[in-house]
Amino acid sequence: MRRLLAVTAAVCAAVLIAGPAGADEEEDQAIADETVLQASDFPDDWESTPADDGGEIQLPECRAINRATATADKQPNAKSPNFADPSDALGITQAENATYVFPSKKKAKAYATLFAGDESEDCFQAAGEAVAESDAPGADVSVEKFDVEGLGDGGGGFTLVVDGVSEDDEPVELYADFSAVRVDRGVVVFIAQGNGEQLELGPDLLETLVGRLEEAL
Repeated sequence: MRRLLAVTAAVCAAVLIAGPAGADEEEDQAIADETVLQASDFPDDWESTPADDGGEIQLPECRAINRATATADKQPNAKSPNFADPSDALGITQAENATYVFPSKKKAKAYATLFAGDESEDCFQAAGEAVAESDAPGADVSVEKFDVEGLGDGGGGFTLVVDGVSEDDEPVELYADFSAVRVDRGVVVFIAQGNGEQLELGPDLLETLVGRLEEAL
């Protein structure tokens, strides 16, 4: 079952890459650093681990995400730790995010709207199918778009669902929400996983992130 988490780990790492900013971008870097998820956003018993260094998703359907994230990585950005619910024995229930600050609204919009496009939907579908094929043969894999209307200045998101039985005969019902919301020239990318259902904290966490970036910009 834990190998099945590679589907979201791979996508998380690819879209939540964080790199250093140049000296002339220190103010924007400070904004990114201050607007990611914090331990105080979660219940006291949730645990955190350092952010993954990231990397490309090795699937042809994910080329658009890889290109866009390589560009975003050159902007001031920060990635939160990964926060997980220790009461979930399967290790599915978790959340993390990255914040990017672009030099213009136009560039921020281009990145945020990627998460409302067909290329992202195809990428998440392919990633889910690739892992399910090897670790949960016969599992149903689906991706559905959801909107982020009313948050920030637009964006989009997808929910990936893997529903089946793993090679260890463990029931698998993994929900992973991937979303991006633009706020002026900043973009919040947020990923939340739930076991058996979408993460209940997810909407509130996303609103918190958007609110922080609105205040900072």
